[in-house]
Amino acid sequence: MKKKLKESLSGSTTEINFLGTKTYLNPSPPIKFEKNKVIDGDFSSSIDDYLEKKKNEIPLYDPQTGEPNPYYEELTGKKNPLLTTPKTLNPNIRELRFKNRFLVYLPKELGIEPWDIKSIKKPITTFNPFTKEINYSDVKLSFNDFITNNNNNLLTYLKNQVKFSFKIEEVDPTGAVIETTDFDGCFINQIDFGFFDYKSSEINQIMLDININNITIR
Repeated sequence: MKKKLKESLSGSTTEINFLGTKTYLNPSPPIKFEKNKVIDGDFSSSIDDYLEKKKNEIPLYDPQTGEPNPYYEELTGKKNPLLTTPKTLNPNIRELRFKNRFLVYLPKELGIEPWDIKSIKKPITTFNPFTKEINYSDVKLSFNDFITNNNNNLLTYLKNQVKFSFKIEEVDPTGAVIETTDFDGCFINQIDFGFFDYKSSEINQIMLDININNITIR
């Protein structure tokens, strides 16, 4: 039995008789592998060469901004294809908006500076077809709680439903304002002063729910 199995592995057709059943083995020719050989594709002859080629490849555009690489022609001697394609067909030429490029200006009486604010959730805007009115959900805003903060001002605004206005400025990579959103007829709906935890060393944050009456984008 062992002899017949050995013969079958050598490449010749072999008969195996096991428990009264005859089986014929005719193995396929052995497959030869070449180290680092790429089987398919118009790449270089090895994986190492391909990876090296990709590493040294000059990018067409800046992955952070989407703007065409201004040094592509200087480095390659060829025109950047992104600049020869109509802008309407090439979305990579458009500047993207990033979530961390913003400034929020609240009333000075609240003592919250633009750089204190960690995040702000814009309101969801809906249209009511029956009343023909536009409705806005609350704005969700969070900011760092400093020792010098006078949080009683927030309570005063909440208790007296003080109306106020504020704005969000969106900026580009250079800091220039690209869009301003004004919020009018606002008042504070809810204040979450955070919580204490002996196991945590994180900065405490205060969260506000702000009701708004109107939005203007300019």
